Amino acid sequence: MVRHFFTWTSFRRHEDFDEAVRNSSPIPRKTLFSASVATRGSFRRSQRRSSMKKAPTSATKEGAGEAKEQATLVVDGSVDEGGGQVVRAAVALAAVAGKSVAVKRIRAKRKPPGLRPQHILGVRLVASVTNASLEGDEKNSERVELVDPKSIQGGEHQCHAETPASCTLLAQCAIPPLLFGQCASQVQMTGGTDVPMAPSIDYLTHVFAPNFNKCLQSSGAQLQVECKKRGFIESGGGSVALHITPIVGNTLHPFECVSFGQLHGVQLVSFGAAEASKVAANAAMQCIKERLQLEACCTTDSNYQQGKHGGLLVAAISEDGWVLGASVPLVDTMKVEEASQAGTTTALDVLSLLKREGCADGHMQDQLLVFMAMAEGISRLGSCCAPTPHALAVMRVAEQVVGARFSTIVPHTTTEPWIITCQGAGLKRL
Repeated sequence: MVRHFFTWTSFRRHEDFDEAVRNSSPIPRKTLFSASVATRGSFRRSQRRSSMKKAPTSATKEGAGEAKEQATLVVDGSVDEGGGQVVRAAVALAAVAGKSVAVKRIRAKRKPPGLRPQHILGVRLVASVTNASLEGDEKNSERVELVDPKSIQGGEHQCHAETPASCTLLAQCAIPPLLFGQCASQVQMTGGTDVPMAPSIDYLTHVFAPNFNKCLQSSGAQLQVECKKRGFIESGGGSVALHITPIVGNTLHPFECVSFGQLHGVQLVSFGAAEASKVAANAAMQCIKERLQLEACCTTDSNYQQGKHGGLLVAAISEDGWVLGASVPLVDTMKVEEASQAGTTTALDVLSLLKREGCADGHMQDQLLVFMAMAEGISRLGSCCAPTPHALAVMRVAEQVVGARFSTIVPHTTTEPWIITCQGAGLKRL
């Protein structure tokens, strides 16, 4: 089995890193991260110096710069929601298409702007998978460039964060390219599994994965998510494994994910936070019983019961296998009233999604749009809400990077879904 390994502090092979240290000038190692980034830059400069037999003229430099800019797609990271989703979508799509891409003005609408640890890990993971080079992959950088991605490497990949970088957001970088790998892949990740501003690991496991597998079953692709250990905002330390079966053939088939159909049941997943998780789960089940005359099924994560952190996922499952879901974080210091309100609100969020006939909630939209953009042919997505800022960002990026075309039909009634149609780019395995 092919093995690929990198960490937050090393991107190239270890022997290349050692050579970089020998060839570069001494660097004050204030932190391991900043030193490794500086050393990598020195390595690139030393390569350029050794390969230059004659210094180019200013005209030659200018011409080379213009040629490179023309050959590289440049995506403006400040447009639309102006967050990390632009970076993830642009790099993942370009990797599958075999195109060099640069994202500028990264997270311009965030404070502070620029790359954060999880974004750097994500682009490095994509570069490792595709044997591509990177420029600007350092903390707070407002421009990053993926250079010359090649055939996608299946096998085992490892991505270890020394921060609570979200494993679910890292998965958004890894899954699209690995669908086009030559063999099955396993991605071992460490970081945060239940952190703010990212889908929870339970959402990835119980909502995204079933929908993904149903959409891509005609292409032979499959995703399994294994949470070995949970990690939280203070220190990360969570452990997640993705098992990805690639597509059969060279292209991804289009798919229809439009109508939820008849409700089969409601599943709850809770963990940790002592009494708070029990109170929240009971409140959610009571809410569902009162409004749907339905007994919800609740599962507790036996591997994490006593910690101070906790969470609750509520997922509605259709007869056809589609899943709509919402989750909420909990802490053991919550008062009974707070925990009860959190459970009730989460249940009501899911019940409100069921009022429309769509298959996708707000968190699902942008994740499935990436696969619609890669597919060969017309795909359709029925959403329970209007396109989110993340979804709009993915549409724009996909149109620019791979030439996909999107259109949206606004519902005329309170029960119809928003219909997002995509003419996919028909990307092929390199």
